[in-house]
Amino acid sequence: MKFISLFGILLLCSMQCFCHAKRGNGAWVKVSGHITQTSDYCGGARPSDELLENLKKPSPLENKIIFIKIGTVNNPSVKYFQKVITDSNGDFVVTLKAGMTYCFIEEWKQKKLLIPEDTKYLTWDAKCLEARYHTADFVLKVKRIKNPIITINYHNPCFYSPYCGTYTGPLPP
Repeated sequence: MKFISLFGILLLCSMQCFCHAKRGNGAWVKVSGHITQTSDYCGGARPSDELLENLKKPSPLENKIIFIKIGTVNNPSVKYFQKVITDSNGDFVVTLKAGMTYCFIEEWKQKKLLIPEDTKYLTWDAKCLEARYHTADFVLKVKRIKNPIITINYHNPCFYSPYCGTYTGPLPP
């Protein structure tokens, strides 16, 4: 009888360990990130060469909302795991579970995808927009130590050169 009881306890313990390992028995780890933006020169009075160079340099993006989901792609049916907001330096820190893979997306990708209507001068590529919507801005498999800093740069194109769109209207001087 003692043997059967001991065997039963060992069996329960091993099943519990197996189930716990399957859920991702990782430690919680602090991960840091830095979000920046760049822009294009979109017309008007010609700026100085210095200003043109500054537009190309990544600058910190303050108060940027980033959503974090489990997985490698933005799956709209998966609720976000966590939300972070960058500080005045474009930085954030988040605690994530080691052994898990997370995707980082900007706010518009957390909402339902709406394809804009074409206009007289602008035609949208729906397939391109869908692909961009489902693509993560950054993917990280969290390790216990030595995780890279999450770095994302968001580029602001001109209205006449939008992502996934073709503009055929008048250009600025």
